[in-house]
Amino acid sequence: MRKMIDEIFKTFGIDKKCDDVFVLTVLLDGIDYYLDYFGELEDAPDGFEELDDKEVEEKIKDIVQMVSEGKMPKPDWMKEIEKRENSEGYRPSTILSIHPKDPKHTKLAQLIHDFLYSTEQESSYG
Repeated sequence: MRKMIDEIFKTFGIDKKCDDVFVLTVLLDGIDYYLDYFGELEDAPDGFEELDDKEVEEKIKDIVQMVSEGKMPKPDWMKEIEKRENSEGYRPSTILSIHPKDPKHTKLAQLIHDFLYSTEQESSYG
């Protein structure tokens, strides 16, 4: 995606790179997998030790949001969860989060997202 956006900018004479305009982050598709497997981590990450289940859930949601917006690097515990396989030996689905660094690029970020996922389809039975 970065290379494609860089090439589009270059083609149209825009003196920017993808990383100048967007934060691109690969995350698990949905928060549930992070929530489900957080409790199975060997050690609770710093700042989680004294929290109850509801507080842990809210903190995880906040951290995932901050990571997707480029406000913080992805913590090691998220990376560890992303490497896990489910009971059938598959890794969970991922998505590419495209967050504009400037609100004026929000529409472009949405169009790129829509294009990227335009072929996505849920399974159906006929």
